[in-house]
Amino acid sequence: MRTLIAVILMAVVSLPSASGQDKKDKKEAQPGDFATDKVALDKELVQEAIKTLSAVIKKKGFDEARAFVTIVTGRLPDAKQECDAALEKVKDKTGSAGKPAETEVEKWGKLASEKMWGLAKKYKSEAQAKRVDVEGDVCDVIVEYVLALARLNTTRKDLGLAEVAFDWDLTYGAALHAKYVALNPAGQASTQVEGKPGFSEDGKKAAPNCFSWQARTLSQWMEASIAAAFNRVYLFRPALERVGFGQHSAGQVGVAVDVLSGIGNGDADKGKVVMYPKDGAVVAIDKAREGVEPVPGKEGTLGFPITITFYDADERVGDVKAKLIEGQKELPAYLSTPDDPAVKQTYATNLGTIILIPKAVLKKGGTYGVSVEAKLKGDSFKKAWTFKTAK
Repeated sequence: MRTLIAVILMAVVSLPSASGQDKKDKKEAQPGDFATDKVALDKELVQEAIKTLSAVIKKKGFDEARAFVTIVTGRLPDAKQECDAALEKVKDKTGSAGKPAETEVEKWGKLASEKMWGLAKKYKSEAQAKRVDVEGDVCDVIVEYVLALARLNTTRKDLGLAEVAFDWDLTYGAALHAKYVALNPAGQASTQVEGKPGFSEDGKKAAPNCFSWQARTLSQWMEASIAAAFNRVYLFRPALERVGFGQHSAGQVGVAVDVLSGIGNGDADKGKVVMYPKDGAVVAIDKAREGVEPVPGKEGTLGFPITITFYDADERVGDVKAKLIEGQKELPAYLSTPDDPAVKQTYATNLGTIILIPKAVLKKGGTYGVSVEAKLKGDSFKKAWTFKTAK
């Protein structure tokens, strides 16, 4: 009997505690930890992104394809080699496919957003879960990001400027600020107030570096900003290397575009002069305009603004004379210059830009000439060019 009791006691001692075993079993039953599951998700999204790129290229959405790759490979670097190889085959082709390409991009975005949101929800206590959740928000409307970036980079390339990269770190802050903007339509868009809906420390840090607006989508904002005299100065800056975008819908749309944090070496601005529209360009004049108008009180009644920006901070622009001509006739126009700015309280030096803005809307299908004379640090500057308006 004593021998039997001793054997039973030895067996009990040799067993692990029930609570410890339960914990081990529970851990082993998990499909994986956050890092493991994220790696698996990324692999899946890489393969889907490569398929999407192929579909977009087949539909001749070359501009959308390049923007899609720029955005996606910033988040999924393992897709870069194969995506770059696919783009290399169509490197000389340009153009937009419109809705057919957008539909393919949207499919990938919806898949990615659902997967990312699911991962973030599953591991909501993880430090990186919030970031993945925001990345899901980005992918949910990735078509808008692709269209906005494609418009910006095709225009910069057309102007002889380097394309900009899509920065996911900047986008994280911009997306958080876009959420705040959407939830606080009556608030000041250039900052955040703690306690207000959508407030976040990362969004607050991003806010001063962002253009922020309500009611427009990212692609609409980009079109309106390229058409606007002051906003385009930031978008076409030669030293701009990286951008961050944000869009959030909560009753109404809020957008935020970081155009300041990604400025690189200021040497890229040295001696650079950018005209818009450029010589020989064809521009659509029926686009809405975003931001401050060069002539206060005349919003909505003026023609398409012509700008020539001197990005070199050392340039001193003065004694400006400018004309807008149609045929042999000079058209009435307002002139705002660095030494005589129209909105001095906002832009004291006119952002180094000469702005010529017609007093009346230009004709569609018209041809216009521009001539500008100025003094740059005492030296003479002369420029003359023509552009057309789309029919």
